[in-house]
Amino acid sequence: MNTTAMPHLVAVLGTGTIGSSMTRLFLRHGLFVAAYDPDHGSMARISSTLPGSAIGTTRLSLCDSIGAACREADFVFEAGPERLEIKLEILRLADAATRPTAVIATRHVIASRE
Repeated sequence: MNTTAMPHLVAVLGTGTIGSSMTRLFLRHGLFVAAYDPDHGSMARISSTLPGSAIGTTRLSLCDSIGAACREADFVFEAGPERLEIKLEILRLADAATRPTAVIATRHVIASRE
């Protein structure tokens, strides 16, 4: 018997190209999304690229902090800049804000130059 529940609320941290694509994917699959990006321009662009059915509904929340986006999330998707120190800080803040049962995932692709 599969006891794994699908997430109900997904937090997307970073709404650039990847984050906005993932937001659209999560919404398309019927999930609720709480999105955060410190770049207010990026947050405005995400609203303009989403399907009309998601805009102005309670399925998408644009949050003013990582904590606000993660507080009730079942799944957190980190899509911040590819700078290790920034990613580590985002993940630290997400970990501090989420419930113990939440899953935190990152789109980490930083490669060593050695």
